[in-house]
Amino acid sequence: MYLPINLNISQKRILFVGGGAVCLHKIAAVQKFTSSITIVSKEFLPEVIALGFNCITKDYDEHDLDTADIVYACTNNTDINIQIHADAKRRGLLINVADNPALCDFISPALHTQGNITVAVSSGGTDVKKAVRIRNMIREFLTEHL
Repeated sequence: MYLPINLNISQKRILFVGGGAVCLHKIAAVQKFTSSITIVSKEFLPEVIALGFNCITKDYDEHDLDTADIVYACTNNTDINIQIHADAKRRGLLINVADNPALCDFISPALHTQGNITVAVSSGGTDVKKAVRIRNMIREFLTEHL
């Protein structure tokens, strides 16, 4: 089970490994809270590059973690994601491995931010679509009543 907490990442250095659709989706939530984002990947979707973050075109190497505080493993290669997880754990870094809650120190909930209020809905990584539906219902309610 995951403890729902709010973590101040405004001064944290966030590393994403993988420049595809999963990375793009996860950055959408994170970029609201920090601009200190680096992405390492052999290839990038044009939409990822268009976000304007530090994109480094290369294969993942453990030294990519040298300047990271929080890591997202978003590659389409399970073995590489497992390696990133192992490297991050050895260094004591918080790690999120896309589509593998068992390897995650944290998960990304479905978020809605309105003014200074942020609502997070999580299923503990077990039913993401349901969490998104509930978040959308809350968003509609808050939009109508606040």
